[in-house]
Amino acid sequence: MVDAPPATQPDSVAAAGTTAPARDEPTGAAPTRGVANDGVALDGAAPDGALADDAAGASHHSAHGEDHRRTVRPYDFRMPETLDRSQVRGLRVLLEVLAHRGGGVLTTRLRAPVNLALGDLEQCSWAEYSATLPEPTCLFAVVLPPLTGRLVLHLPVELALVAVDLRMGGPGKATAGGRALTEVEQRLVATVADDLFNELPAIFAPLAALQVGSAVQVSSVQFLPPVRPTDMYLLAPVTLELGEDASYRFDLCFPFSILHPLADALSAQAAEDDLPATRASEAVARRLLDTPVDVRVRFPSTTLTPADVLHLAPGDVIDLPYDHGAPLALVAGEQHHLDVLPTTSGKRLACVVIDPEEHV
Repeated sequence: MVDAPPATQPDSVAAAGTTAPARDEPTGAAPTRGVANDGVALDGAAPDGALADDAAGASHHSAHGEDHRRTVRPYDFRMPETLDRSQVRGLRVLLEVLAHRGGGVLTTRLRAPVNLALGDLEQCSWAEYSATLPEPTCLFAVVLPPLTGRLVLHLPVELALVAVDLRMGGPGKATAGGRALTEVEQRLVATVADDLFNELPAIFAPLAALQVGSAVQVSSVQFLPPVRPTDMYLLAPVTLELGEDASYRFDLCFPFSILHPLADALSAQAAEDDLPATRASEAVARRLLDTPVDVRVRFPSTTLTPADVLHLAPGDVIDLPYDHGAPLALVAGEQHHLDVLPTTSGKRLACVVIDPEEHV
């Protein structure tokens, strides 16, 4: 009878209390890392106690950090442009002025009390915004030379029909939308849009001298002049309050190609306004010391009677109470500043400043 050879364990099974190296991993290589079911990265060579501690720590962090999580949004590296918060705050001030002035203009045009309120500004790409627009709708695009790009105004059809009703003398009641505007309605709404556009040069006058081009009006985003989907825009939603009950929203979309020069001008103005007080006072002092001041050398005055003044004629000599060699007064702004003595400088009269105490 032949004894069978003893059974051998597979290479992948290690003896109790030992750790077997990986099959294809050379001895001495760094331990591989695995991922547990809860998403925590673990070292392959870590003991069970360490794994338990890591899992407990991850659960503790997840429980206490729930409120600090932020919404993860995809980042498109083709659109790295953004406006910082200080620039957006400065632009918001100008747009609030536009809303205030626009409310007065529309009140006159529509012959009804209109109030415009600016909403929260949002930065987005044209593709993101245009995907939210209904079909059909009412869109206006206008250029503001010398800046490049087109400002887009979106008026929902419902609001456009309300404006048409008011322009025609109606009460401004909303009617069913879902259709494109007729040619007559388009012309009536275009005058309302032009009123808003014409306020822009005055609003941005402190930053740049702008003009308003002819507006393009379309009923679909597909008919707008070519706009790249990745172009970034600042979306300014405006709420139009008509009377006390009715309110509607429309949007102003400013391309970054228009806003960047304006934001740079705002930043330059803010830098000048933020000069420290010491630097400002030093600048004022330098300018003050460089200011021209009229000075005069005053002789002692004398008195005459009205008769003497009336009988003065060319060639008359008036005696002055001045002793030869006595100091004269150097006057600046009607104030006696220094004492001087008359002298000459070449062929011109001059004076030399003296110390009154030494001269005595």
